[in-house]
Amino acid sequence: MIKTHCVSIDSPDKARAYALRLLRYRGRSEKELTERLLIKGVSHQIVVSTIRYLKKIGLINDILLAESLKRQALSHKLLSQYAAKQFLLKRG
Repeated sequence: MIKTHCVSIDSPDKARAYALRLLRYRGRSEKELTERLLIKGVSHQIVVSTIRYLKKIGLINDILLAESLKRQALSHKLLSQYAAKQFLLKRG
């Protein structure tokens, strides 16, 4: 069960603004963004429309994110193939 904050986001514009704020720091998977929006108190319907919008404009792409994270894990973090796989699974 996901805990939600008391203050909820009740408009698609606010949900998009919050999601964009999260994406400004680093790339996130669809699953991670969905969880963060739900925790913030965004209704399921607004979460679905926000995710759909972000995918449509190309800001959420789990395949590209996974490829980028894999490169990062193997080259910058110097992880083994197994450790890189675990790193990707942990990120969602």
